[in-house]
Amino acid sequence: MKGILKSIDKRIYMVKTEDGRFNFIDVRHEEEKTGLSPMELMLFAAAGCSAIDVQVILEKKRYKVDELIIEIEGKRREEHPKIWEEIKYTYIVRGKGIKPDDVKKAIELSLGKYCSASITLVRAGANLSWDFRVEEP
Repeated sequence: MKGILKSIDKRIYMVKTEDGRFNFIDVRHEEEKTGLSPMELMLFAAAGCSAIDVQVILEKKRYKVDELIIEIEGKRREEHPKIWEEIKYTYIVRGKGIKPDDVKKAIELSLGKYCSASITLVRAGANLSWDFRVEEP
């Protein structure tokens, strides 16, 4: 993977991959921010990685997932480096006839084997906890 990071304004950066995809990083003061900081991107990207895994695993089991939401909470250390210390995901899976045991297994596979982003945070020292609920449409 290759890309560039370029300052485009005071404390706003654009990241661009070699194939042209891009995103922005915003590290201005809270009252000025419109984008996400690097640490926020990291936290939400890890949740996104797991969401993709869970949805794909459930679809392989022939479930139709109408909606998958992850509520995300994170707490960082007070001192530098201010890495993620505590992370909690609450998965909400909506769909008809989805068995909770299958959701649990999908989450366990994601967080234990497939989701590189979440596993990276855990290996860096974050305590990752999770729970879930299944809702009928």
